[in-house]
This record gives sequence, C-alpha cells and structure tokens, in this order.
Amino acid sequence: MAARSRTRTATAPCCRTPPGRTRLAETFDGGCDCGAVRYRLLAKPLFVHCCHCRWCQRESGSAFALNALIESDKLERIAGEPEMVRTPSESGYGQLFARCPACRVALWSHYAGAGLASAFVRVGTLDDPDRWPPDIHIFTRSKQPWVVIPEGANAVPGYYDREKSWPAESLARSQAIAPRIGAYHAALADLKRLVANGPVEGWPGREGDQRLLKGLAACRFEAGATYTEKQVSDLLRGWLAGFCAPGGLDHVTMRRELVDAGLLVRDKAGASYTVNPARIADFVADDARWLDPASVREAVRRERESRKRDRAG
Repeated sequence: MAARSRTRTATAPCCRTPPGRTRLAETFDGGCDCGAVRYRLLAKPLFVHCCHCRWCQRESGSAFALNALIESDKLERIAGEPEMVRTPSESGYGQLFARCPACRVALWSHYAGAGLASAFVRVGTLDDPDRWPPDIHIFTRSKQPWVVIPEGANAVPGYYDREKSWPAESLARSQAIAPRIGAYHAALADLKRLVANGPVEGWPGREGDQRLLKGLAACRFEAGATYTEKQVSDLLRGWLAGFCAPGGLDHVTMRRELVDAGLLVRDKAGASYTVNPARIADFVADDARWLDPASVREAVRRERESRKRDRAG
C-alpha cells in the first residue's frame, strides 16, 4: 500500500451512497490509473468544456483539458480518498484538484467561481470517456496551432455565456445549486474585505483553518446588534452551506465555537447573542482551502486601482 502524502489534505466534497438509496438508472464511473480512487457520476454532465487556455495546457501537459461540469452532490466517491491540492489558476483565486494520493492522477477540480458546489471532472478519467465529446471549445485564441477544431463545432476565443449555450435541463439543474454558490460568494466577499482592511497573520495549519472559519462566520453579524438563537442559527446555516464541504461543520457546532471563542457573547438567559468585534481580528487568517493568499491580496489591489481609475476618469 502506498504511503500517504504529507501534503495537507481536505475531505473531498463529494458524496457516498447512503444505505438503502435507490441507484439512478444511468451512472458513469471513473478513477485513477492505479485504481486506489474510484468515483461515479450520478447524472449526465451539465456541459463539457474543451479548454485551450495556457493554464490548462500547463496543468495537463497537453494541448487542452477536457472537463465535464457536474454538481458536487452528483459526484460520488466509491473507493479511496482523494487528496485535495490547492493549485493557482488564471483568475488569481486558485482551484482545488482532487488527486489520487498514490499515483497522483488528477480526477476533478473545484474552481473559485462556484467553490465546492460544482466540480470539473477530467473526462479522460472516466471509464468510457468517448461518451463525452466537448460541447464547446473555449479560449481557442491560445490553442496550439496544430490543433484542428472540427468544422461547425461550438468554439469561442475566450469564455462564453452559459445562458446562451447550455441546454434547458442543465440550466435548470444549475439553478438548484445557485443559493449555495451565492452564499459562497458572500464568504469570499468577507475574506476580501478582511484582507483589504489590514495585515493578517500567517496560516498555521488546521488550527488556522478553524480560526478563519470562525472569524469569517462572525463577520456575518453586525457589531453591536442583538440576535435571537434562531437568527444566529439561520445566518450560520446559510453561510456554512456556501463556504464548507457537505458533511462539514454544522450551525450548532459553529455557534457554540463562536461563543467559546468570545466572538459571540451570549446573555445569561441564553436567549440572545451580540458580536464582540474586537475579537474578530484575532481570528482572521489569510487563507482558505481553495484560495491563494497572495492572489487574494492581488485581487484586492487590482480592485482598488480600478476604482481609482474610474474616479479619475
């Protein structure tokens, strides 16, 4: 058995089949070269990209990357535990690669655009990759000159408008995960705001992961405001759905940890909570599982410069 890598890992945000659940009529299996990690798609992909950008060329070591987009809750892990590896991306926000810890094959990834709500499955790792030719070729402006795109194929020089390209069924499915993606983007906005407001401490591993989550969760509340227990639970439930993997922290645990950390102050009767803003800064670390710290700072810097140019113009 191969030794586990020492690289920091995170639980893969895909599901296992609960006992007694009815299997869908058509599923699609895949896995790595050595067979240690196996997965199953519980539905057809939403859309298949053939990406010719330089980043995908570099990551794949080939001329392009063929990715099948699917909701993360329709990506089932059936054997093994992939290692989640943070990797830079052209957007500056990075991505999470799910790799076999033994043979290192990349199976799928999560981009910052949708966080953990959707996955980009590497079509070549499916047992029957021939089933899924590209629905669209993207970033053809940087494709290798010897690559010939078939006549009549859907191809664009950069990215594209999903509303105009995706089939109606895929658009409907994407709407089902829209609330979670929205909550995730709210969490990203929190992180950018906190980084922009001043220097932050380095990332001290797992403890830092928890500190970041607590700090960002506390920022969902207004300083000095009073909340009932239900209001606190509702805010945390929505926030965690966007920021954490399924099966991760629950709102009850997070509420208790915020109180224990002094971020939320509970009254003696236990009926209401107020925020202690002085403690929030102590719990903010400049990292997240799928975000590169330097990239976040750079994104904030670009945003500030853009606003300055807008005001000057």
